[in-house]
Amino acid sequence: HICSNCYVVNNKKYSLLDKIKHELLEFSIDDNQLIASPYCTSCDNDLFYSYRKNDRTEFRIISAITYASIPYFL
Repeated sequence: HICSNCYVVNNKKYSLLDKIKHELLEFSIDDNQLIASPYCTSCDNDLFYSYRKNDRTEFRIISAITYASIPYFL
């Protein structure tokens, strides 16, 4: 995801991660059940493709959300 420092619209910062977490709470999924990547697709542009930063590259990123049971012994 893009971090709130990089996702700015009309001088206002937006957090897509916070938006997703808020929506998942509506489905009774707690914050402690979530694992989010610490990387920002803009800050860490050397690791990810960016249509805007890489001169309209043909490469794309795919994102996924899944549900998995994780054993308690981990």
